[in-house]
Amino acid sequence: MKAFEFEIAPEQVRDFLKECLQAEHLSSAQESWIRGILTNCLHPFLNRLLI
Repeated sequence: MKAFEFEIAPEQVRDFLKECLQAEHLSSAQESWIRGILTNCLHPFLNRLLI
């Protein structure tokens, strides 16, 4: 069971990733969020494209 579960608008994800790409240094929290986005969103999407 997850303690926190909420939806984030695609625009918020886009803006977050754009900010991170422009940042000189990322915090550990930002790195964790990016890892989560890649693992939970982009990876399954790319897997479906390759099938």
